[in-house]
Amino acid sequence: MTLEELAQIEPDLLASIRVDAMKEERTRLMTLNAMMQPGLETIIARAITDGTDPSTIALQCLSIVKEQKPEAKVSTGLAPLDEAFRSSTEYQRRAKAVHVLERKH
Repeated sequence: MTLEELAQIEPDLLASIRVDAMKEERTRLMTLNAMMQPGLETIIARAITDGTDPSTIALQCLSIVKEQKPEAKVSTGLAPLDEAFRSSTEYQRRAKAVHVLERKH
């Protein structure tokens, strides 16, 4: 099925998918921008342009920050990422799946 066919058959579904995608992308960009710190400009700029999820680069960013500031706390710069991930639909789906599995056992 093509996008055009879906638009004709299920326009409401297509509109809903687009709205969800825009919200996810807005959250991704806000999270990446919130992670910005000296030394992270290149990796974050690359993630913004290539569509990388913030969680994919989080550990790499943390390593860079820790190298620059050995005394920095482990959570430096990652609180916005954690908050954004917990509010994301992916986190919600995983949480529901875990809850269902826990109830079965």
